[in-house]
Amino acid sequence: MACASAYAGARSLSLTTLGRLAAGDWRFFDRVVEGSTTFTARKYDDVMLWFSERWPEGCDWPAEVPRPSLEARA
Repeated sequence: MACASAYAGARSLSLTTLGRLAAGDWRFFDRVVEGSTTFTARKYDDVMLWFSERWPEGCDWPAEVPRPSLEARA
């Protein structure tokens, strides 16, 4: 959620829009916050790589979150 919050703030997006773009599910981040969903490690990896590939210039990546390598997609 640290990456989602930082990205959404930097791009002026709602979490619903970001969920649709990053996870293909507009309620994804809402359900994560509510604790009403689980997701696979693959989904986590896909979403984190999506963030890493599109991270906004001038916005610091959250220090507490390991940033995936862009080579991980290969």
